[in-house]
Amino acid sequence: MALSTAHLFGEVWTRPQLGLRDRELVTVAVIAALGRERQLRLHLRGALNAGLSRAELSETFLHLAYYAGYPAGFTALTIAGEVFAAMDAEARAD
Repeated sequence: MALSTAHLFGEVWTRPQLGLRDRELVTVAVIAALGRERQLRLHLRGALNAGLSRAELSETFLHLAYYAGYPAGFTALTIAGEVFAAMDAEARAD
């Protein structure tokens, strides 16, 4: 596990052909389509930190609903709303 994680984040994510923002967009779309809810919660924060906006992420999941199915798209939208709300609460608590 550690070897594959080291390779993924040390080699694949650092390749110059795609920037971090693009990689995060692809990643959230794929993990949302696959229904990987736990990983989606983590990568949503990463995507925001990489420069994607909440509106761009929401639009991605709406678009995804037509290609990966409504359950995947709307589950992703629901999770995004929960993550955004949690981040807002964290910001207020600081």
